[in-house]
Amino acid sequence: MRLSALAWCIVLLLASSSAAEKGESAVASSAYQAWVVGSTTKIFRDSPVARAFRGGARVYAARDEHRALQVVVTAGARGLSQVRVAVSPLRDGDGREISAISLYRVAYVRLAKYERDYPDPLPPYAPFEVAPRESQPVWVDICIPSEAAPGRYTGEIVVAPQGQPPTAIPLTLRVHDFEVPRAPTMRTAFGISDGFVYQQDEVKAGTPEAQALLERYYWFLVDHRISPYHIPVDVTSPEAARFLDDPRVTAFIVPYTDDEKELKRRYDYVRAHGWMPKAYSYVVDEPVNQEQYARLKEVADRIHRLAPDMKLVSPYFRDPDFEGKGDVYEGLSGIVDIWCPNTGFFNAEKIAAKREAGGEIWWYVCCGPGAPYANFFVDLPGICHRALFWQQYLMQVHGLLYWSTTYWNPSITADPWADIATVKDISPTIYGDGSLMYPGKQVGVDGPVSSIRLELIREGAQDYEYLKLLEARKGRQAALAILESVVQDLTHYTRSPIRLEAARRKLAQTILD
Repeated sequence: MRLSALAWCIVLLLASSSAAEKGESAVASSAYQAWVVGSTTKIFRDSPVARAFRGGARVYAARDEHRALQVVVTAGARGLSQVRVAVSPLRDGDGREISAISLYRVAYVRLAKYERDYPDPLPPYAPFEVAPRESQPVWVDICIPSEAAPGRYTGEIVVAPQGQPPTAIPLTLRVHDFEVPRAPTMRTAFGISDGFVYQQDEVKAGTPEAQALLERYYWFLVDHRISPYHIPVDVTSPEAARFLDDPRVTAFIVPYTDDEKELKRRYDYVRAHGWMPKAYSYVVDEPVNQEQYARLKEVADRIHRLAPDMKLVSPYFRDPDFEGKGDVYEGLSGIVDIWCPNTGFFNAEKIAAKREAGGEIWWYVCCGPGAPYANFFVDLPGICHRALFWQQYLMQVHGLLYWSTTYWNPSITADPWADIATVKDISPTIYGDGSLMYPGKQVGVDGPVSSIRLELIREGAQDYEYLKLLEARKGRQAALAILESVVQDLTHYTRSPIRLEAARRKLAQTILD
């Protein structure tokens, strides 16, 4: 359960048929090869180079979204030093320019289960070395502002190792004449374990430094189309408006207390400021036993009496373990307003009934389910991190909940850069659960460092918006007709990045028709 101009789409690379199926292109030189691959392919140090480069990289984009590609440098027998990568501004025929382009060096974390380093952290780019016959990717993030004119933009990617001739790779971007909504249509609720953030950055909780750091993490997630559980200030403070009036924020917890006078004061304040549609209460997590259900009933009765318009969520992954409550759908009836099953416990028929009765539907992933389900583990293929959002549209789920993005418990992992097995108390071979960012202090960043997984979550959320845009213009069946080439159900979905991107391009074309 557990940057904000916006960007570009679909890396369809003109390469040989073999390379195209992998979504890759390559450029060769005598001492190294520079090649390009889409964001959904995870590149290992020993990843093979694609075939000969032909024509350049083509990107198809809407306004107001982020998209990424990777430039990969593969060294020959002698290795490389001081490799520099640059991406020029992209210009159209009238001289208009898109220049919000950021580079990050893909870093690796060791996964003991596989005795192999996996790509995941995205620290800032700096010139780098490449060992002999190894590959090093650079993550390229391009932001397209909402005011960008539609049409064709061109530029180039230049790779220049020290002592070697540079390689230029043509890059073409086509901006579609529509934009991804600034206000997400999908609700999100992701946790930030702020205490672990402070520990990793060595700041003291309650200080101005800690407050500023927490806000950097908060806005970083919002920039990725994610709403954290809690705003960084009291919901009844004058500062709350700075967060809750932002259209990108779709959800927040109103902290619960058994003190009814104080609880009503909070609800009344939130309602008076027009924030109640974004608000929810989350008090009991994953109820199973009789005591938890009794507490949940007590809380729900109090909340619904004081504020009938306040929604309550209690994520669940199994039925009650005591007699008299029936299944979880009987046990939580009249208690929760937001139905939030684990995706591995998703019952489409019963969820449909709750939806038809007016319930809001969310779901969540955490340490389960594992493959073949989609999740956010480091060792899953990149496409798994995006497929979840196509599945979310298919199953008509309104929101996504995830328990933490910074679970760096020092009793489990002292340094997530070195050890991303974050829930060893559950399993020592679950990698990255509850950790979608990395602490920046270790790499000279005053705030969070992103991960490949977090970037693909944003891309998946943007995929979802494409589906919703098409539905609004042509109907749900038009969206489903394209979606079916990507996902069929919760365990059957394409593993081909090129097929995913082709479907996304078709969505865009159909929106524009």
